[in-house]
Amino acid sequence: MPSTTGTGSADQRLPRRRRLIVLSVVFVTVLTTITPFVAVAGVAGSSAPSAPASVVEPHENATGGNLTLLVGSARSYDALDGVDDVATAHRAGELEVDDRVRVSDTLVVAFAAERLGAEYADTTGPNATVRFFQALDATDASLNVTSPSGTSCERLRVDLRESRHRVLADAESGSFRLLLDTAALEVDGGCDGELDVPGRYQVALERSTRNGTSRRTEWFDLLARPVDPGPDREIATYRAAPALAGELRTAGELRRGIGARELERSSVVVPDEVAALELRSARLARAYANVTGSNATQRLLRAANATGGRFAVIAERPGGPEPVDDGTEREADSGTSPGVALLGPGVSTVADRGNDTFYVVLDTGRLRLRQGGETVRPANDSDTFLRPSLTVPGGDPERHEGRLVVGEPDGVVAVARNASVDGTRELAVVGTDGTFVARVGSNLAVNSELTLRVQSGNETLAQRTFPAERGTLDRPEGTPDATFDLGPLPAGRTLTLTLARNGTTFHRAEALVGQRPTLRDATVRRVRRGPEGSTIRFGVTAHFPGPGYVVVQNRSGRYIAFPVTAGEPVRVNGTIPIQPRDEEAPRPVRLIAVYDSNRNGQFDGPGGDGPTDRPFPSDDGQLLARTAQLPPPSPTPTVTAPPPGTTLSVTDAGAPGFGPLAALFGVLGLVGLLAVRRGRGGSP
Repeated sequence: MPSTTGTGSADQRLPRRRRLIVLSVVFVTVLTTITPFVAVAGVAGSSAPSAPASVVEPHENATGGNLTLLVGSARSYDALDGVDDVATAHRAGELEVDDRVRVSDTLVVAFAAERLGAEYADTTGPNATVRFFQALDATDASLNVTSPSGTSCERLRVDLRESRHRVLADAESGSFRLLLDTAALEVDGGCDGELDVPGRYQVALERSTRNGTSRRTEWFDLLARPVDPGPDREIATYRAAPALAGELRTAGELRRGIGARELERSSVVVPDEVAALELRSARLARAYANVTGSNATQRLLRAANATGGRFAVIAERPGGPEPVDDGTEREADSGTSPGVALLGPGVSTVADRGNDTFYVVLDTGRLRLRQGGETVRPANDSDTFLRPSLTVPGGDPERHEGRLVVGEPDGVVAVARNASVDGTRELAVVGTDGTFVARVGSNLAVNSELTLRVQSGNETLAQRTFPAERGTLDRPEGTPDATFDLGPLPAGRTLTLTLARNGTTFHRAEALVGQRPTLRDATVRRVRRGPEGSTIRFGVTAHFPGPGYVVVQNRSGRYIAFPVTAGEPVRVNGTIPIQPRDEEAPRPVRLIAVYDSNRNGQFDGPGGDGPTDRPFPSDDGQLLARTAQLPPPSPTPTVTAPPPGTTLSVTDAGAPGFGPLAALFGVLGLVGLLAVRRGRGGSP
């Protein structure tokens, strides 16, 4: 029976264990007794030859366990055709034993294994790679490249089969060389399935032997690509207003425009504006004098080719891979690299041979970009990166490069009640008398024509046209203030200010008519205290020209809004729980005044879809907010009645459209609301 068999086996184990213990004691005693005599005999007979020891021969040869990492340049990947070539390259210094590998280097994993070589010789795969991995599987061997795992991510593993690799093998000697292109490694695992550059990696070779498993490992550091030292010379880039497109025809006109700053030094240009590239090269100028062409641009391209080099303006997609430039000579720009069609419309070249200088003028409203077999205009709703490049090889090679971004037009309109207020918020509140000042900035080229309109619904109330001034969006230099007097306006009306160029609106801002918004008499009282924390009650009197909210932000970034009606003072009350850990270091409570911009009766805070509600401005044009200090715990808390006025009592349970406030702290911030998305209509 099973129970009887189990009992008998257990009873038999006890005397066997006793015998083992006795034998162990005897063995130790004998060994302790004879060791001194063996030692003496060994010293006395040291001159005599000793008897051969019993040795277990390894299954592999003496080099079978070797594992070496060799590192070479990217060209080594295609240059090596056999195991002997690797040895030759190593002796010549083209491959070095190193544990530092840069992305784009060739990593050679070198080892020898007789059994693996014998199995490789018997495989019938279509190529060396297939035969190598078949031999690994058949001999229960493995070759892995891994990175130590982090605390929360699985181990990163290089997939050798999917990575770009080559296998060189000598089956007779069992020598193998695995070549890895480190610029094209495929990986699995990790936190995001991406190479950890820089990172530490382990190469492990495991093989079955008569004595068990043999394991050899080597480590290497994978480093980022070498930093490009950059071009030898810079191609200067300038921009000008569209009106200059037909006036930059001679070197004198270009020099005068640069001197008068009508041509601004800039790496950014807006569609329809003019960009000018400035190249300086004596060798290119000499080649230009000896070539002919139907126009100056064709002569420039032929001159660059005559030096053995090339001139091109490459186009790069935002966030996409950099285009490949094969560097072959071309008489014209008929290559396949995406870029500006230099022999197409909107491109002209001016040669200033006396100064060894060339100007390539790009009318961005007319030029075309090569895209496959077609040409297209630069997109008006996204950035296009242009990289002008000139190479002049030879004994003293030259590399010229520049960068130009064709970006979207943008602007800012700051509205204030008078010119003395330097407000920057794009939601403004103007008086019912209809007078205010608008300050305008843009990213357009100097002297570009701007049109500022003030509208109410579909009605245009006023309009100003003026040239763009030099400066930036945030700090325009010398931009004139546009003063408006629209006459009496009803409280609550919304004015829209639009900024346009050539009839196309590219920016919007809003102004609300009415009294200035206020937040007054902010109070904070502690109304309950217990082991789970305490509860505070805040109150503030809000007077808004339009519907809005008093907004509180908790520590986790969530916004809680308490609605406020327009036109009348409203006392807003709310309760906030305080956790025990916040009792010792209380933070002030911050209350923020926010306008219901889209008038939908819901607080549309940061992170939501569509337009977001905007903070009301203070008198100095900044954010309207009030801060109240949290009082210390009191054993006998009291509740103070709110000041006189219209009272709207709102608690955490009564705030419409929002969940429970159990996680709220009395911790308020400004960061979230300052990041309100403005879309194309401007930021708050």
